[in-house]
Amino acid sequence: MEEKKICSECGTENEEKFEFCKNCGKELYSEKREAERRAKATPPSRYDHSAPYGFNGNMNIPDIDGISTEEVAAFVGKKAHKIVPKLAKMQVTSSKVSWCWPAAILGYMLGPLGAALWYLYRKMYKVALIFAAVGILLMGVQIAVSYVLPNTSSQSEIGVEDIMGIYEDYINGEITFDEYMESLTDSMNASSGPLSDISGVATLVIAGLFSYHWYKKQIVKSIMKIRANNTDPRYYHFALTASGGTSAGAVILGIVVYYGVIVGAAMALMFTSGSLF
Repeated sequence: MEEKKICSECGTENEEKFEFCKNCGKELYSEKREAERRAKATPPSRYDHSAPYGFNGNMNIPDIDGISTEEVAAFVGKKAHKIVPKLAKMQVTSSKVSWCWPAAILGYMLGPLGAALWYLYRKMYKVALIFAAVGILLMGVQIAVSYVLPNTSSQSEIGVEDIMGIYEDYINGEITFDEYMESLTDSMNASSGPLSDISGVATLVIAGLFSYHWYKKQIVKSIMKIRANNTDPRYYHFALTASGGTSAGAVILGIVVYYGVIVGAAMALMFTSGSLF
């Protein structure tokens, strides 16, 4: 007995050879045709660099704390195709560590103040403030150890004279402001001693391992807040990109503060040593 194809639309029985319902015209299900379609289908790509931020809707990546990867990608913005898989892996493995090269390199080169620049770039302002405060505190300790405490070495005295000489050269117009800042930075770094090296390595490890963990927490908290505000669905994507993304302006402000701290430290050093007046 010939099997009948039942139309899912109108329930009409159709002969096996029919591909479309003889009553309503709806395409009838065929296992053979469905298998052919699956064979011809292109496997979904994990990354689609032509799509916004390198993502498409077919990514086989789990949600992150109940938030879809598309929402997370919209929030992250630039480099989402690299960052979101790291966050998803942390989610799957219940891990708090995933290496972040930008924060690690900046932390190693410039200490906590350097790592703070990456956090400013990613709008992680609370974390940036904490690292900046630690950096300023360490710089104050370095100055105290090198120049203020008794029994300092002759090398420290030479450092004060060097900084004072750079300051006088700038005041007398012998060097430009850029040359002044470069020389001042080099002099401060040269006089910082082992404490600077230790803080650089410590910042490299801490920022490198935990930056994405802190970033993941901020992403989840920010998106949940946007959801709680019952944002109009028409503007939801815009709210994600506006709240997340990156901020070049914050980085510029951070750089200004960084050099301001160096100048302030140098002035405090000269004032303490009696060379300023």
